[in-house]
Amino acid sequence: MKLSFTKKLALSTTFLSALITTGISAHTLWINMSDYTPAYHPNRGAVTHLYMGWGHDYPVDGFINADDFTDVSLISPSGKKEALTKEALTLRKDGYGETKLTLSEEGLYLIAITRRTALNTTCRENGKEIAIKGPKTGHNDIVSSVYSQQFAKSVFLSGNSFTGNISRPIGHTLEIVPLTNPFALENNRSGRMKVKVLYKGKPLAFQKLQAMYEGYSQNDESSAYVSTNREGVAEIRIDHWGIWVIKTKFEVTPSDELKDKVNTERYFASLTFFVP
Repeated sequence: MKLSFTKKLALSTTFLSALITTGISAHTLWINMSDYTPAYHPNRGAVTHLYMGWGHDYPVDGFINADDFTDVSLISPSGKKEALTKEALTLRKDGYGETKLTLSEEGLYLIAITRRTALNTTCRENGKEIAIKGPKTGHNDIVSSVYSQQFAKSVFLSGNSFTGNISRPIGHTLEIVPLTNPFALENNRSGRMKVKVLYKGKPLAFQKLQAMYEGYSQNDESSAYVSTNREGVAEIRIDHWGIWVIKTKFEVTPSDELKDKVNTERYFASLTFFVP
């Protein structure tokens, strides 16, 4: 049976979307804020709450332990970096990690989180695939062996002043750097959010990113798919107001230090922000 051009195009588009959707299929880390625009008072400052996102279903999915984080840092509009302790990530009765943030400055803030590294190996034993939390060392018939790490950032605004440099890299191995102030986008139906992707501090060319606004999907489907240019810069068309997440994944051949332990190095990064 011959298919019409329209049906062929529809099938091709569906197949391509399926391929793209699976681009970031593993559990990923992101940051949720209870209020991305808390009111600022000269004497009392501003208050918002940080909630951790983990899994597939944005904005809320699985639980994650505070012990999984090696660094949680708050960067103020003046550039001051404050390290938050693991104890600050309190565990609510519903199981979600929460941190109350008291903001002493007016302007643009960044929150940055690094998750501890993980080594996961899958091998075959007696015809069955066995999952191992550790390196491939000492195992045979390796299916996969991955060293991975995850990073997350969020931009939020205390008060109404756009003071602060949110485009300053903070040093994550894989990092999405916002080049546009999302709170300054005047028209969310035609605005462009520019970001730069860095790997070990250097621009990552032709890197794929996916983005979605809260409410678009309960799964891994995204509302926008883009790639960086030669300078590591990508533009995302903002076609909806509200909270957005951008995610990316990067894989490389293991370094000399890791090549005897794993077959792949894999890094994840996310950025959340609010569009008025």
